[in-house]
Amino acid sequence: LELATWSTTKASPEQVCITAMPCDCLKGEERRKLRYYIYAGSFVVLIISLSLILYATVGGRVYLSNTEQVLLTHRTTKQVSNGPGTVYFNPFTTKAEVRKSLLLEHSQYVVVTNSLTGEKRVEEGPQLVFGGAYDNVESPHPKMVLSSNQYVLVQEKTSGVFRVVKGPTVFVPKPTEQVSLDKNGSYDVKEAYRLQKHQYLKLIDRSTGEVRVAIGAALVFPQPTEAVLDSGVKDAVNVDFETAALVLSRESGQQRLITERGRFFPGAHEEIIEVRTLIRVDPHEVVITQDKLGIYHFHLGNTTSAFDNTIYESGSGDELDTVRAADARTGTAFFLAPYSKLVSLKWSAEDSGVQTVDKIDMRAQQMPLAVPVRTADNVELVLDGNIFWQVEDVPRMIKKTSNAKRDVWSHARSALIQAVSTASLEQFMEGFNSLVQTAAELDGEFYEQRGVRLLHLEVTTWDVRDSETAKVLKEIIAETTNRINEMQKAKSQNDVLKEKLIADLALEEQKQALVSAQAENAKMRMLAEQRAANAVEQEKLAAQIALEMERNSLVTAQASNKKVLAEAEGDAQALRFARGVSGFFRELEQAMTEQDRLALYKFLQQQEAETDRVESTMKNLGSGSATLFVTPQDLALKLQAPQLASITAMPPSPVLSPQPGLLPPLVTSPQSNRNTTL
Repeated sequence: LELATWSTTKASPEQVCITAMPCDCLKGEERRKLRYYIYAGSFVVLIISLSLILYATVGGRVYLSNTEQVLLTHRTTKQVSNGPGTVYFNPFTTKAEVRKSLLLEHSQYVVVTNSLTGEKRVEEGPQLVFGGAYDNVESPHPKMVLSSNQYVLVQEKTSGVFRVVKGPTVFVPKPTEQVSLDKNGSYDVKEAYRLQKHQYLKLIDRSTGEVRVAIGAALVFPQPTEAVLDSGVKDAVNVDFETAALVLSRESGQQRLITERGRFFPGAHEEIIEVRTLIRVDPHEVVITQDKLGIYHFHLGNTTSAFDNTIYESGSGDELDTVRAADARTGTAFFLAPYSKLVSLKWSAEDSGVQTVDKIDMRAQQMPLAVPVRTADNVELVLDGNIFWQVEDVPRMIKKTSNAKRDVWSHARSALIQAVSTASLEQFMEGFNSLVQTAAELDGEFYEQRGVRLLHLEVTTWDVRDSETAKVLKEIIAETTNRINEMQKAKSQNDVLKEKLIADLALEEQKQALVSAQAENAKMRMLAEQRAANAVEQEKLAAQIALEMERNSLVTAQASNKKVLAEAEGDAQALRFARGVSGFFRELEQAMTEQDRLALYKFLQQQEAETDRVESTMKNLGSGSATLFVTPQDLALKLQAPQLASITAMPPSPVLSPQPGLLPPLVTSPQSNRNTTL
C-alpha cells in the first residue's frame, strides 16, 4: 500500500530506487519487472481489501418473516430480533441463528425456561411465542379441560403442598406445579362422587386420621389428603316397619339396633353390619333366639302357652329365672336384638333328609312310617302308615333333645314293632287296630319328657314279605272273605225284614201324628179366622170413627172458611154499594132534589133485583131438565115509575144524559101496565 501510494505521487525512478531498494539501483529491465510485480501485488491487495469490506458490510444480513426470529450471539452477550424485517450484523464477531416461533392453539400451553436465571414461565395459547435470548421453549402441552364433575390433584413442587382443582374449568399448571399422573403417564383426571339423597360416602384424612361422612344429594370432591373408605358410595338403610339396621360403633365397640323409622346414615365411626328384616311369628309358631349370655328366648305367637314365662340357659338345661312373657318376648313380630342369633334346629327322620327349622310349628304334624315287623309266629310283615304328633313344650324339647322328629319316629316305630311281636298273624289280622292303639299309648312318659305328644298312630296298609306265606295268606283271606260275605248276606236279609217292620211301625205312628196334627190345625185355623174377622171389624170401626172425626173437622173448617168468605164478600159489597150510592147522589145533586133522587134510586134497585131473579130462574131452568109450574100471579110483571111525569116534564139536563153503568135508559110502552101471563 505504501508503494502504491508512493507511486501515485509521480516520484522519480531514483527516488523509487532509493526508497524501495536498500541495495544498489537495478537496471532498466529488472526495474520494469519489479514495477510490474509491485503493481500486480497492489492490485491483489486492493481486491482483497474491497472484498473484506463488502463481506463485512453486506454479508452480515438476515431476512425474517412474521414467524421467525434471529438469535445473535456475540462474544459475551446474546440478543434476539423478531420478524418481520431485515437484521444486519458483523459476521466476524457475531453468530446468527434463525429460529421459528411457536404457534400455540387455544387448548395449548408451553413452559419457557430462562437459562441465565433458571426462572420458568407459562405461555398460554392462542398466541405466537417468541423465545428470549436465553429462553428454552419446551414442547407444547394440552390444557386440562375439567367438566363439572371432574377434578385433578396438583402438587406445588417448591413446598410439597397438594391442592385440588375442581371443574368446570380449563386448568393450566404453573411452572412449579406438578399434576398427578396415572399408570400410563397421562393426567390422572378423577370423577367426583355424585351422591343421591339416599346415598352417603365415607372419607378418611390420611394426614390426621379423621373420618367424615358426606351425605347426598351432593357432588363430593375429596380433599388432597382424603381417601375413600368402604368401597365408595353406599346406600342408606330405609328403616321401616319391616327393616332395621344393626350398627357397630368403632369407638366403643358396641352394637346397637336402629328401629326408628326413617333413612339411616351411619356416623363417621359407625359401620352397618347387617340389615335385619322383621321376624313374624304366627299364632301357631315359636321362634327361639339366643342372646350374648347364651340364654334362650322363646318368642310366641300364642300367649296362652304353658311355657310363656320361662327361659333357659343354653347348655345347662336348668331353669335360670322366671320372668314375665313380655320380658322374654317382643310379640308376634320382632327384630333380632344385637349380639343375638336365631336358633335353628336340624330335624330328620329315616326316609327324609335333614330339615332346618327356624320356626317351630305347634300344630299337629304328620310324617310317614314304613316298618318291617315280625309276629309271634315268625311271620314277617311290612306296615305302612302315618305318625301324627305335636310339640307342646318347646323349652323342655330344647332341654332333652336336638332332633324331636327323629325321636318321635324312632320311638313310635319301636313301640309298633314291640306290640306286633306279641301277637300271632291271626290275632294281628283280627285286631291290628287295637295293636296299633296299644303301641301309640305305650311309654307316654318318653314323649312328655321331650315336650311332645303322640297324637295318633295309624297303619294304612300292611303286606307279607315272604311270597309263600303271602300266597297262603291270600287263600285264607279269600275263604274268610267268602264266609264273611255269606254271613253278611244273611244278616242283610234279617236287617231288611227288621227295617221293614220298623218302617211300618214308624208309618202308623206318623199317620196317628198326622191325624192329630190335622185336627189341631183345623182348630187353630178356625181360631185364626175368627181372630182375623174380629180384627177386621175392629179396624173397620176404627176407620169409620177416624173418618167421622175427619168429616167433623172438614165441616168445621168449611163453615169457618165460608164465614170468612161471606164476611169478605159482604164488606166488599157494602163498599161497592156505598161507593155507588155516593156516586149516584153526587151526580144528580144539581138536577134533582134529594127526595127525587132517593125515589129514583129505590126504583132502579127494585128493577135490578127483579131482573136478577128472573135471569137466575131462567138460567136454572135452561141448564137442567126440570119443569116449572107457576101461576099467572107469579108472572105479573109491572113497570111502575112513580113521579115519571114530573121527571119527563123537567127540562132536559146534561146530568140526565145516559152514562154507561150509571143509569139504564127508561123505555115506556103502552102495555107496561098490562099483566103478562107466561
